[in-house]
Amino acid sequence: MLVAATAVNEPFAVINADDYYGYDAFQTIYRFLTQDCTPTHHTMVGYILKNTLSDHGTVNRGVTVTADGYLESVTERLKIARREGELSYLEGDTACPLSEDSVVSMNFWGFHPAIFETTRQMFEAFVHETKGQPKAEFLIPEVVDELIQAGKAQFSVLTSNDRWYGVTYQEDKPMVVEAFHALLEQGVYPRELWAE
Repeated sequence: MLVAATAVNEPFAVINADDYYGYDAFQTIYRFLTQDCTPTHHTMVGYILKNTLSDHGTVNRGVTVTADGYLESVTERLKIARREGELSYLEGDTACPLSEDSVVSMNFWGFHPAIFETTRQMFEAFVHETKGQPKAEFLIPEVVDELIQAGKAQFSVLTSNDRWYGVTYQEDKPMVVEAFHALLEQGVYPRELWAE
């Protein structure tokens, strides 16, 4: 995100390049970015947890806490899966229950360019603190949480009912390919958009 800082002067969206977020989600965030975004008012498109799972293994998701449509926190929950019929994440070796209807972050954010300054400051500190740790990750939710806890910004949560698609495991690929064919057949996207 910081690589684009000198080129972006207007509200912008951030997504993972290897995920599909859904048609409705892009319309929703467009409306926010063109009508409601300010230097202290950003957004996150949230997804219903049960729409983001893989049938082929565990997933990690940022589970949110919201109040009155605003984000209060995002906590990364690891190794989410169905265990004995119940959805749970692992805390060490302990399985902790999760609601299937929890709203989770899939890294679909809408920001005002004002976010770059805080992001840059935090990234510089992160690089200093993690020197010599090549697998260390600087995560956008950490920037978001810092701004929320400091009372410097608020984040509307725009919940999407779209199905999120990603290839977390190789075995996920056939289902994703089939889903894209269905979207083409339904006319959601023009056929010439992707090669067959």
